Amino acid sequence: MGRHRAFTILELLIVISILAVLSGLIFIGVSRAFKAAGKAQDISLARDLTTGFQATAADGNGRYLPGYDRRVDEVTLKNGRVVAGPTANRYPFRLAREMGVTIHEVALVGKVRKQIDSSNDYLVSLYPAFGINHYFVGGDVQADGSVSHNTECVTRTEQASESIIVFATAASFRDNGETIHGYNTLTPPFLTTRMWSPDSWQLGADPNDYGHLDARHGSKVVASFLDGSIRSLNVEEMRDMRLWSMKAAMNNDSDYKIRRSRGGRL
Repeated sequence: MGRHRAFTILELLIVISILAVLSGLIFIGVSRAFKAAGKAQDISLARDLTTGFQATAADGNGRYLPGYDRRVDEVTLKNGRVVAGPTANRYPFRLAREMGVTIHEVALVGKVRKQIDSSNDYLVSLYPAFGINHYFVGGDVQADGSVSHNTECVTRTEQASESIIVFATAASFRDNGETIHGYNTLTPPFLTTRMWSPDSWQLGADPNDYGHLDARHGSKVVASFLDGSIRSLNVEEMRDMRLWSMKAAMNNDSDYKIRRSRGGRL
C-alpha cells in the first residue's frame, strides 16, 4: 500500500509537470500569435495610410496632404461633425476625411486604442498609431502658406524621384512615464543639426529621443514609403537619412543635414 501511494503521488507530480510545460508552450504560442496579429494590423494600416496619402495627391492635382497645416480652421467629417484648431491642423482627421473612413480606422489602432479617450478629438489627433514624416513629405505648412524647409520637402508627386518614409509606428512619453503607442509626427535623425540621441537605442528608451519611433514589434518599426513599400526596420537602421530625405537619397548621404538659412523654420 505504501509503495502504491508513493507511485500515485509520483504520477501526479509528473502529470502536473507535463501540464505546466504544456501551459507554458500554449502561453508562448498565444503570445506569439497576438504579436504577429498586432504586426499584421500595423502593416495593413501602413499600407492603407500610404494608399490614401497617394490618392489625396491624385485628387489634389499632385499636391500631397500636409502633415501639419495651420491654414485649416476646421474639418467637416462624413457624418457632419466638425473638428477645429490643432485637431484639424494635424493629419489624422484630414486624411480620414479624404479617405472616406472613420478616424478610428486611421488613428485608433493597436494598443493606443485602450490608452486614450476615443471621444476626445484632440487626443485622437495627437496620438494616432502612426506618425508622418512631415518635414520631408507633405510639409509643415504655416498660416501664411509657407512650408518649413520648402526646398527640402516633397510637396508634389513630380518631386518624388526617390522613395522615402511617409508613415511609421510612433509613440510618445507622458509626464507620468507612461508610453503612449502613438504620435502624430516623426522627427528625422537630422534637420539642421542632430535631432536624435547619439546613444544606441535600447528597449524602454524614451521615444521622444528617437524621433517618436515606436519599435513595438520585436524591436522593429513598421514604416511605409512613397513607392508603397512597407519595411520592418530597427531604430538604428532608421538613423539613415537616405530613408527620410529626398536630397539625402539623391546625394547618397546617410548623415545629411539641412543647411541653415535666414528666416528658416524648424
